[in-house]
Amino acid sequence: MARQQTRGVGKQDTARATDGVEHEPMITPLTITIEQAARRIGVGKSILYPHVMCGNLPSVALGSRERRVLTSELPAFLHWLWEQQRETLAAS
Repeated sequence: MARQQTRGVGKQDTARATDGVEHEPMITPLTITIEQAARRIGVGKSILYPHVMCGNLPSVALGSRERRVLTSELPAFLHWLWEQQRETLAAS
């Protein structure tokens, strides 16, 4: 009986998953919708939308009706929110 060889899935091996089907590598998008950003940080889009519109969370307009949040800015935005909360609590 021959031994079956298995390949580990690592950074260099992007093609095969355990189902044997070729898959595209996961690519992190540079921008996401406001709704997607809200889901990522665990709030509703109605909470996040005002922050986007006033510039607290950087975004880009795509056309006249679509706006995308920069995914790279989410950690800094969360840190900024934490600082705002901390200052509010310290002042009370």
